[in-house]
Amino acid sequence: MTSIQTTAEVFWTAFRALPKKEREAFMARLYSDRRYREDLIDLALIKQRQKEPSKSLKTYSDGQKERSLMPFSVFLKRSAEKELDNLPPSIHDRVVSKLLPLRDQSRPPGAIKLKGREA
Repeated sequence: MTSIQTTAEVFWTAFRALPKKEREAFMARLYSDRRYREDLIDLALIKQRQKEPSKSLKTYSDGQKERSLMPFSVFLKRSAEKELDNLPPSIHDRVVSKLLPLRDQSRPPGAIKLKGREA
């Protein structure tokens, strides 16, 4: 047993020896501190999910890459198509060149989310 494990065992033994009300007061104090509360919640989740099936980080990231390669559909309203068709050729080509990458990535680098109503 390491010295850390030994110290933990001493504290654990002392905690278990406390009367119930004092144990509850200690737990309440522990829970009232945000950092320790988060640690307790993390430990509980780890314990709860210990037996869940898992996969390697590489397998997970490969799956994410596959999903990111799935093409998106880009639809234009008929009114937008008409406006696009009426633009001068140089501006039309610039707009289309910005729309086409949206098929591969919904938010390509440099994209700005527009505010307004979603379809």
